[in-house]
Amino acid sequence: MTEQIEMTLNELTYPVNVTVYHDTAVVPKACILYFHGGGLLYGSRLDLPQLHVNSLTNAGYLIISYDYPPSSCR
Repeated sequence: MTEQIEMTLNELTYPVNVTVYHDTAVVPKACILYFHGGGLLYGSRLDLPQLHVNSLTNAGYLIISYDYPPSSCR
């Protein structure tokens, strides 16, 4: 079963929101860092299709999906 964990990394210059996906029944063998499409203008870390999330986590990959920094930090 794929688990989704929402986190905020506050230790950086600006807070970064991340979502971690992993299959609780599978030991992770590698990690994928996902930065959503759309450049700095639109999109979200949550736009990774569920089909891809399930396929990758079932295959043993941990996925960490990041938001871009807020516009005030660019």
